[in-house]
Amino acid sequence: MARNTRRSLRLPNHRLLLGVFLLVVIAFETHALAEDRKITLAAYNVEWMTDVFDDPYTQDEIKQPKPRKDIEHIAAALRKINADVVGIEEVENEGVLKAMTYELLSDLNYKDIAVDTTNSNRGQNTGLVSRLPIRSVTSYRFEDLKNPDGSDAHERFARDMAVYRLGVSDTRNLTVVVLHLKSKYGNDTKSDAWRLAETTAVRRHIDKMLQDDPEAWIAVLGDFNDTPASKPVRKLLDEEDGKTALVDVHADLPAEAFSYRIKPYQEKIDYILVSPALAKHVVAGSAKILEDDKDAEGSDHLPVYVTFELPE
Repeated sequence: MARNTRRSLRLPNHRLLLGVFLLVVIAFETHALAEDRKITLAAYNVEWMTDVFDDPYTQDEIKQPKPRKDIEHIAAALRKINADVVGIEEVENEGVLKAMTYELLSDLNYKDIAVDTTNSNRGQNTGLVSRLPIRSVTSYRFEDLKNPDGSDAHERFARDMAVYRLGVSDTRNLTVVVLHLKSKYGNDTKSDAWRLAETTAVRRHIDKMLQDDPEAWIAVLGDFNDTPASKPVRKLLDEEDGKTALVDVHADLPAEAFSYRIKPYQEKIDYILVSPALAKHVVAGSAKILEDDKDAEGSDHLPVYVTFELPE
């Protein structure tokens, strides 16, 4: 099916990009973290960032290409945050994410950009833009989900559980898990159980990571499509069988704080949850949700972010 043609973002010359990359890659790998030892993480649902091309393997044609003005607003919001690592939700492919980053955010020095192909058949994938080098990516999109009681949930992740291992230094890694859980769109009666099955799987994998290394730096972030008191979110935050829970870095924000910005559904549904070892290094007062202003008009979500000061 043909797509409407709109003005699209253009990628810079690939040879020039490769040359610049080669000049900085060695220094970047050996000195990934800033001199002040601070690193900011963010999560941002960019609301269906699709390109102008029809992908015959997805139903991307059901949505118009993302208008340039909206992409410019998204870039402006990212510039305000100036995060070192941003988990992205609802991006169609790596090309459209790179086009925005290279054209509108080239001075922010995002060296590694990746998009994870998920189970979405509508081009709603997840990705990452990062100043830290991506050392590995693991997908769990084909994992069969289980209910909390161990029974078969008859589902897989609505999108994926994408696990990025980032290089903080020569000897330390930061694990970033990007999620976009099953939505409540259309009042799907089974969506609550589906999200709970998703977070049950996430919790099992996180428990295993922390069993292997209790001091691991882990962040689970993204659009969870549910509120802090919901069963799917509590599955990640509550202690179970003596196993350590994750920490919601935005838990102390006012009850009326929201990350989904469209009335009358303004709620906090976007999160950054971290392992206890990483929670120790949160910079006081740095866990925020971007203000809902003109720069936020590119998406129905607001980005959430937090800063850590990591030891050497």
